[in-house]
Amino acid sequence: MFKSRYIFMFITIFLISLSACDDSENGNSENEICDNEIDDDDDGFVDCDDPDCADFPYCQTNNSNCEGDAPLADLQAGVCQGAYKVCDASSLEWVNPDYTEIEGYEAEETTCDGIDNDCDSIVDAGPCQANSSCEDEGQTVTPYCLCDPGWVELLTDPGVCHEALQPQAGELAITEVMLEPTNSLSIIDGQYFEVYNTTDATMDLSDIGFYVTDTW
Repeated sequence: MFKSRYIFMFITIFLISLSACDDSENGNSENEICDNEIDDDDDGFVDCDDPDCADFPYCQTNNSNCEGDAPLADLQAGVCQGAYKVCDASSLEWVNPDYTEIEGYEAEETTCDGIDNDCDSIVDAGPCQANSSCEDEGQTVTPYCLCDPGWVELLTDPGVCHEALQPQAGELAITEVMLEPTNSLSIIDGQYFEVYNTTDATMDLSDIGFYVTDTW
């Protein structure tokens, strides 16, 4: 008598336990899983056809409303490598993604970071010549190659950095001064100093300035 009651109680508890098991693998989940081909939340929509999956990355590139699988985006260099086109809901055509959502993307490259940020197959300023490096002026300009300290680019030899020295006393001579040019629109218009390098070395004049006074 008591043995039968225990058997009945065991079967009842076992059945209750089965009904409480997770059945998300067969649907009936609270949230839709967007890439398992199952209607998890029992709303009649499966995966990307479910509105709950509109922002799911997989669905943005594999929306069944567009024909076939998503093709690669037009830009494939740099940070855009591996990007896919997305389905445009209005035209039902594959269109390029919003590249600005790609981490590290820059519509116009402004960062010397060793990465092709604007996906044009050119990293930063491109290969820089010897004794120079990439410069972006605090990410405010398109990167360019700038000669390293102690090196300068000459107007007569562009694209090459030449070693340059800071002039010492007696190494430079002012050979001509024009302070008030005739027929000029202003006093400073056309003023110049002619400087002669008395040595055979290339001089860096970037820190050289002139001060004119009427006191002798």
